[in-house]
Amino acid sequence: FFCRNLRWGGSHPFAPFAVDYDPPLYSQGRVTRVSDLATSGKVEAVFDAAFPMPSVREAVFAKSRTFKVAFWDPLLRTMRRNPNEGAINLWWQHSLPLGGTRYRLEVGESNTVADYPVPPMVGDLITVAPIGYPHAVSILQSEEVTLQAFHIYGSSSMGILESGGRGGHVYEQVRIGRRDGSDRLLATCADGIHSNGVLRGPTVRSSEIGFTGDDTFNVHNSIAVVIDRLSSTEVVVLDPKKTLGDRLAGERFAFFDTNQNAIVTRPLAAPPLLFEGAGWPERVGGVRETLRRRNFRVSPSLHFTADRVFLLQFHEPLPAAVQAYAVLGQGAGLGTGASITDSWLHDSYARMALASASETRMERVLFQRGGGVHIGTDDGFFFLEGDIGGVQGVQLIDSVLEECGSQAVHVLRYSSDVVRRGNTVRRQSQLVPAPPFLLPPSPPAPPTPPPSPPSPPPSAPPSQPPSAPPTAPSPRPPPSLPPLPPSPSPPSALSTSALEASIALLGIASLVVSFVVSRASSTRRRAKRAEGIEVRLARGLSISSRAATPSGGTTGGDIEIRTCRTSSLAEPVKNETRAVAGAFFEPGEERRVVVV
Repeated sequence: FFCRNLRWGGSHPFAPFAVDYDPPLYSQGRVTRVSDLATSGKVEAVFDAAFPMPSVREAVFAKSRTFKVAFWDPLLRTMRRNPNEGAINLWWQHSLPLGGTRYRLEVGESNTVADYPVPPMVGDLITVAPIGYPHAVSILQSEEVTLQAFHIYGSSSMGILESGGRGGHVYEQVRIGRRDGSDRLLATCADGIHSNGVLRGPTVRSSEIGFTGDDTFNVHNSIAVVIDRLSSTEVVVLDPKKTLGDRLAGERFAFFDTNQNAIVTRPLAAPPLLFEGAGWPERVGGVRETLRRRNFRVSPSLHFTADRVFLLQFHEPLPAAVQAYAVLGQGAGLGTGASITDSWLHDSYARMALASASETRMERVLFQRGGGVHIGTDDGFFFLEGDIGGVQGVQLIDSVLEECGSQAVHVLRYSSDVVRRGNTVRRQSQLVPAPPFLLPPSPPAPPTPPPSPPSPPPSAPPSQPPSAPPTAPSPRPPPSLPPLPPSPSPPSALSTSALEASIALLGIASLVVSFVVSRASSTRRRAKRAEGIEVRLARGLSISSRAATPSGGTTGGDIEIRTCRTSSLAEPVKNETRAVAGAFFEPGEERRVVVV
């Protein structure tokens, strides 16, 4: 919350910061019986005991309201789907336990599987994903947050949600996908990266987003509903996405009728005020039904509550057409300028990308196995997302779309100035490792020096004949050893006593000097300790300090924290220590603390 200029991540793509959950947050099993799923809507499966069971007795199911079902090819481990549909959208409704980990599931809208090129069958893998909260990473009301070398292997909802604030966040070398060596199928239960109502859209570079429970990438503005008009310059709006709270005076707010016709755009006279007053619960309660009568199919997951009511004030009077329940509004231009480049988006439960904010740029992106790229705002505003007046200036350039449906790119109504250039569409896809642009950069190889020209053979003087080939030198005789000196006579008792007394005196002097030096060093360390860095180490971490010699002659250490070994997520940390770094070191010395 309310962060600015924050950087968070690992030290390298091979040493990322990782977010994971143990146990996982969804059910996974294998189909054992499926008769006619398209008509009966029933399927039986045995579920893996390492995952939650598909039952409301499980905490992740009890706290959720939406549950998505997917069937998977057991060999390719990819989702079965109709590639021409934007989403799979099979809904779990009920489970009947049959003993052990075997369940019979009732699946809503199962008639859609009739259009699958390969229908679900016995032996297929199955997942049931409850969409709940929290997200793996939430960035709320913030500005210029950077995630780098950041991996997400699980989430009860979205991988990364950014909502409200000034935005301008950067995601570089981010990976949302399966953990290497894991048997899990899903990485998230909802979107991969979701941007909602920020002032400036996100920048995604050299990243991978895959195996998501909904869209892999979604960027949009948010929509509010006028629920009261207090005066010609004051209106009350319901903001289900709760993104208006940090708007500033002078920022523009746009009003539209329910047919998406623009009415007026005005600058705010003051920041929006969270408004508490009598009658708001009743007015808020009537919004959903009012919108439904105007052909808006609003999602039941939206929160229409009184704590999301804001008062908007303007300097100039608003037109008479701005009335309660007849007008929608939003901050003008929110979410613009998003970009995703040199990235890999694959295996999406729904759409590959949804660009519902203007000036979104997608360049050099590999899209594989999903519901295609959608540009614009869906009719009906199901989630009250998108630019009401239409999306403008979206670019899709030099990208590859594989197995994304017969119409891989969907340009929706009210979209304009859309640029599509240099893209390749293929009906089939290949399971390949990460594309080359996702590999971490390696240092350039040193240049090879040019070969030196061969030296000419030495020429003999013209007055002499050619010299004979050299012969090995004759071995020299071993040198004669000098005679041994005569044995010394044994020391007398007097000389022995004097020698022992001298050694004793030298020992006492050495102890005195060592004590003085030790006290001085201890005093110096205590004086420097305030300038050090205190690091609390847990199992599997080490701290290394390599000394360097500055020009002034005083030596100090650079600190590096390394991961020594990985451990199970469930393994408790039993040993920890406290180390103070930053003390004086000798030149070239390396100190290391390892907790094992």
